[in-house]
Amino acid sequence: MCRGRPKGVRFVVWLKMAIIGSIDGARGLPRAEADAGYLSPHMAKTAYAYAEFNARVWGDLQLEHEETFAALSNLMDVITQDKLRLSTANERLQAALHQEPDRTRHYGEEEITESEVAQRRRREQQKRLVPYRRAVASLEDKLAEATEQFIAQYSEVTEAEHTTALMCERVQKHLGQQISIYWNYVVWRHPKRNQLPAAPPAVTFHNIGEEIYLQHHAAVRAKMDAFRRSLHGDKKTEVTD
Repeated sequence: MCRGRPKGVRFVVWLKMAIIGSIDGARGLPRAEADAGYLSPHMAKTAYAYAEFNARVWGDLQLEHEETFAALSNLMDVITQDKLRLSTANERLQAALHQEPDRTRHYGEEEITESEVAQRRRREQQKRLVPYRRAVASLEDKLAEATEQFIAQYSEVTEAEHTTALMCERVQKHLGQQISIYWNYVVWRHPKRNQLPAAPPAVTFHNIGEEIYLQHHAAVRAKMDAFRRSLHGDKKTEVTD
């Protein structure tokens, strides 16, 4: 059993746990329970404090990104509709491109050569294609902008979730270290120290806030993830083409 200060634990935290553990141990705490093992008010309080912390940080994340989730759902609808409009615009452009040009002479063209007539007809055809090409370009720009917004906001939410999960993991680790310090000093001062286990009883840290958050967003998250993969697939297809 080591009662020294573990690496990464601040002196003030170590001292606090050492004092609490020493006091509880001297009082004969924790006491063995028939069905529940060793019950320690301090350890139970630590687990409860973590559950409150977990609920608070994930609740804050929910409030912070509530509007972002709504914006992402709207962007998915916008992108889907823009893809359909772009497909239709491209079909119209292709139909116009494959339309046979008019090669007949018009009034006033009796004196020019066949080559000059053909050049005029081609220029006229290019002018007729301008609205089709402009429509395609406009929709491509709009789709690219909406896609960029979706990816940026999607990444923002994903990064925030990842950061929050890592923060909770670090807090759990620190609390586990604190419980180990506490338990070492409990055993040191406990009148029945020889009957106590060397390692502290396992403490369950409930991630109730994270579970509620993930359940609440499960359906939309699955939809967003699949949509993000489809956008990535579209980009790979564009590069191949």
